[in-house]
Parts: sequence; C-alpha cells; structure tokens
Amino acid sequence: MESMMNPILEASFHTTSKNNASYKVLINEKYLCIVKTNGAGMKSKVILMDDVIGSRCTRRRRRINEKCECHPNSANVFTFLDHNGVDTTDVSAYLHIYTYTLKDFKITSGRKRERFEITLRFRLYTQYEDNLKEAFKWKKIVKQLISKAQSHSLLSGCLKNIPGDNNKQSRDGKILLIVNPKSGPGKAREIFQEQVLPVLIEAEVEYDLHVTKAQNDARNLMKTSNVLKWRRGIVVIGGDGVLYEVMNGIMERPDWKNIINTIPFGIIPGGSGNGLAKSLAACTREPYDSNPVLISVLNILKGTPVPIDLVRIETQTEVAFSFLSFGWGLLADIDIESERLRMIGSPRFTIWSMARLIGLRTYSGRLSFLRIPEDKVKLALSSHKYVEIQVEDYDVDENNDPKSAGNFDCNSNLSFDMDSISLDTGCNQVILCENVRVVRSESFYSLNSHKSAYLSADKTASYLSLPEVTKTTKKNTIYGPVSHLPTLNKPVPKSWEVYQGDFVMVHASYQSHLAGDVFFAPSCKPNDGIIWLLVIKAGISRVNLLQFLLGLSSGNHLKLPQIEMIPVFAFRLEPLCKGSHIVVDGEILEHSSAIQAEMFPGIISMLNRSQTEV
Repeated sequence: MESMMNPILEASFHTTSKNNASYKVLINEKYLCIVKTNGAGMKSKVILMDDVIGSRCTRRRRRINEKCECHPNSANVFTFLDHNGVDTTDVSAYLHIYTYTLKDFKITSGRKRERFEITLRFRLYTQYEDNLKEAFKWKKIVKQLISKAQSHSLLSGCLKNIPGDNNKQSRDGKILLIVNPKSGPGKAREIFQEQVLPVLIEAEVEYDLHVTKAQNDARNLMKTSNVLKWRRGIVVIGGDGVLYEVMNGIMERPDWKNIINTIPFGIIPGGSGNGLAKSLAACTREPYDSNPVLISVLNILKGTPVPIDLVRIETQTEVAFSFLSFGWGLLADIDIESERLRMIGSPRFTIWSMARLIGLRTYSGRLSFLRIPEDKVKLALSSHKYVEIQVEDYDVDENNDPKSAGNFDCNSNLSFDMDSISLDTGCNQVILCENVRVVRSESFYSLNSHKSAYLSADKTASYLSLPEVTKTTKKNTIYGPVSHLPTLNKPVPKSWEVYQGDFVMVHASYQSHLAGDVFFAPSCKPNDGIIWLLVIKAGISRVNLLQFLLGLSSGNHLKLPQIEMIPVFAFRLEPLCKGSHIVVDGEILEHSSAIQAEMFPGIISMLNRSQTEV
C-alpha cells in the first residue's frame, strides 16, 4: 500500500480463531494499518493517526471474584493469580490503542465517530518483563506520532492566526476542567463522569477538576488562581455562561494578555444552548449532532489552538467580553424568561418562543453601527483572514480610557463490556474491539467511595454567597484590550448608520450557531472579525415571525422579508423604553441607558481540530 511506505513500526501476527489467518500491523506518521496477508479475501483496515487518542500497556488480569461457569465452586481458577489478580501463567504484555474513527452510514447518509480499540499481545519472549519492553517501545512511538499528527493538523489547517506560540505549550502540562453542575438540565456531573473521564483516561491526560459552587465561582477562580499552570488548556463542562465567567475573570487580571497568548480554552456542552461548541464543530465539519460531548472532547484532545473573535461590550457601569452573542428583544426575552424551564433542557426555547409569539412585544430604541464594506466581507470569508478596520474609521477620542469604565488514576474502576475479535498472530496477538463502551461503576455522588474523591483546582474550598460575589465582581477593574470607540456620553462618528424606531429584536452574533439547533449566522466563521447584526423592525407579521423562528434551525430565516443581517465592526444600542432585557452569551447584562460593542478579531484561542475537507 502506498499509504504505508516507510513504516516506523511493523510486526506480523496470526490468529487461531480465524483459520490461522496472518496479519501485519504497520504504523507510520499518518496511518495505522492492519493488513491480512494470507488466506482468501485480502482485507485491510486503515486508521488515521489523527484519530488515535492514546494507548496503554497492561498485563492480563482476572477479578478475584471471577468464577468458572462450568465449576462455580472450583478453587482452581485462582491458583495462578497473585494478590493483585494478575494471571502469572501469561507472560504476555498487552498494548491497547484507542481510536475514534469517522464512519459513514449509507442508509441515513450520516456520519459519526465510533470507538475502535486495537489490542496487541506481545509474547515473543519467555519473560513478561521482556515482552513489556517491546510493548512500551510501541507505546512510546505511538504517543510521539499522536503528538506529531496534531502538529501537522495545525500547520495544514485554515485557522492559523494564533496569538503567540501556543502549539507546544498546549501539548504540555495539565488541563483544568471546570464543571458547572447547574448548567442546563443539571447533567454536567454525569457528563464528566460517564462520557468525558473515560476518554481522558485513554488519552492519559493529566487534569485538575473544579466543580463550581455558586454563580461567578468560575470567574473568581480565574481572578485568584495561578492559571499559568494549566498551559494545556482551561476547559468548561456546562453552558456558554460558564465560559463567559471564565473569560471575564481573566480580563479582570493585569496579566490578561499573557494568559490569553499562552493558554487555549475549550468547551464541552452541558447546558441548554451550547452555541459555541456547535459552532466550533460546524467549522471542522465534525458530526456534532450524533454525539455532542464526544465530538467536543475529541476536538479538545486532538485539536490545536485556533483563534476566535472576542467582542468588548460596554455599559455606563461595567465592561464585559463576549465570545458568542448579544441580544435585545424577542430572542433575549425567550432566553431569559425560559430560565424557569431550564430543567427540561433545550426544548425550553421552543415552548417559550410560542408564548412570546402570541404575546409579541416591540421595543423603542436607537441603533447605530459601523457597517463593514461588502468587499472586505467577501475577503474575510474567502481568505480565512479577519476583517481589518483602520483606527481612522472611528474618529477616536484620544482621552478615552476604557479601563476606568487533578491527576486521577481510576483504571481499576473501569470495566470494559466488549465483544472482541481475537486475532492470534505469529508470535504475538492482536485483538480488534469495535463499539466498546467504557462503563464507570461507582457513583460520582458517593461519599463513601474513595475513588470518587476528585481533586478540586483550589486547595481549600471557598463557598461564596451570591450577593457577596456579585458585589465584589462589580467593584473590580476590567482590563483587556483598549477600546477605540468614543465614550458613551459622546455621539457616534458621522460615518455610522443610525436606525431609530420600534424593534422586535436586535441580535448580534460572532459565531455561526446560537445553540445546537439555531443556525443564526450561516456565513459566520469563528475569526472573521465580523459582528453579524440581525435587525427586525416593528411591523413584521406574526406569520413571517413564525417562519423566522422555524427557519433558525436551517439558516433559512434570512430569506424572509423584513429580516436584515448587517455585517458590522461595532454598534451602539440606546433603548428608549424600560423593562427590556440585554443578554450577553446567555447571561443577563444590567443596563440603564446606552450599550456599545466593538470587535477584537482572533485574540483568544480555543482548542479545536483544524478545518477538514468534506
């Protein structure tokens, strides 16, 4: 096979369970290949090294309470087991290689990633230690090739404008996992335990775990911790609101620039909307809907830091940084008012959309914005480079000062429910295991289980009441990139366009999806440097508005009349009525008068696979 020219590792195997068929296992920088070398029907299986996440060496074990089905009372089963349950009669060393391959389904024309485990049995020597050395040799090279495949992925990807040299740093050190048990339907703990943890173990990733205890807990963790020790990444398991806390906590630090240039971020969906996780997967064309958590975990483990845009949002009393969206009007009302139904997950948005459509509201206000010329929009979307707007476009006030405004080993607790194809090879053995599900038997909530004692990122717990956290947060200084906009008490530049009147909604997005099933900005890319501003003025019929809501899942909502999507670099919203909600990344933003937003292209990085071809 041409794809396996110059293999780095190569060994021959045979099987006793399939007519003594012979197999050859070959590994190079790009592929792992298993080829049948004799018998009828030549077969081969090729796996991309980019789909291999890890490996480990083991020795055959039997559980002490295991009984022979034929003779359940026989003691002979345990004759050759030591006190650790190791079968001392088997001197073989086993190398398990864990892969998650992309599989197409002809019937449904869909794709999904499936777990595929390859177990190589080394028994060339009469001593276990010698066989183990051979297995470790393979393991070491496989680990190096996994890292090299990720480096190649970064170099060949389309999103390469990364702040700082993050590639090497992201491969070393620990990951910080921040779990919000209250996100969405409240399943983040189970998501970590049942879906995330087994994959982390297979990939041999060291991590610290922090479970949030109150609102703004993640924000305070970022402000007070030595976050540089988590150079491999800071990952949240929950909704977009948790990452919003993380980002804004970092922007309250004087060393914010060093942190965002050093540490990539990641998100694993556990909330109701999960817009950023869906947007990142859509950019890489990964089959997110088949298994959102798995795809997001693999994007973090196999991905490299890719830049995404950040928007600075300023009110009269505070400054916030947003990575997803800004909303006022219909969708903001649905997001905030449906919180009472959050336990049912994403269906809460559908239910409340119908309620708000029946009781339709309009809001009076003034919207000013700096439109991006069409030629610059086309350039950004075709060249994978963000829009660049010169400072002169702003009429900047030079006196404007915006700053004033755990490492855990639980292999013994994992049970593998697998149907394996045993391939006994030359002097070794290879076992292919497909569709294997890792099951963790102990409860996350069990206080009596010594294996459930997960390490928090902080050495001491700090339970803060919501009023104290909120009060403390508002008094803190916001750093972050310096604004180039006029202050809110000054008029916008004359070059800006102005809409004034009654609005059904004004919603800005800088990612393609607002939620897993809301394809809000079809043309948006994570680092195009564009704020996609959707405006619906008063006067639209309920029929068209219903079609708008129904079209959000496919992106067809933009084809309807009275729906305007404007690419902008900055905007200012001045509500002229009371009682309206402003929502930023799913979190409510208090306001008393004008709010303005400004784009900062590609200044933070998220762990994600590079874009692949269809």
